[in-house]
Amino acid sequence: MDTSISSVIVSTPLASFLSPSTRTLLDAKTAKEIVGMFLNNLRNDKPRLNGAFMSSDWEDIKFITEKLLGVAAYFDVPALQNSLDEVMRAACKQTLTQPMLDDLKLQMDSVIAWMSNEKKLNS
Repeated sequence: MDTSISSVIVSTPLASFLSPSTRTLLDAKTAKEIVGMFLNNLRNDKPRLNGAFMSSDWEDIKFITEKLLGVAAYFDVPALQNSLDEVMRAACKQTLTQPMLDDLKLQMDSVIAWMSNEKKLNS
């Protein structure tokens, strides 16, 4: 069974949110702005997470992951939520490892790629 983010994401509310045919509560411009903000947060927070990890800034790691976890939950992206949750729990215990962070960054990249492609398709 394929559990990659691209295979999981198409059945989530994020896919519905990006689809022009099901976007009833938001106009297209507002929906694109919300998705754009999420994409920017993902892109900007990746290097920030790296820096916080390198300096063992556990509070900043928890802040970043908590912020992203809220948005990932809003869009219902389970693979990203799980990675964010794992990183946050490890940061709270100060047991975060580079492989955990690398997994999160892969999930972030997958969401960025998928959302960027969907935005182009629905433009």
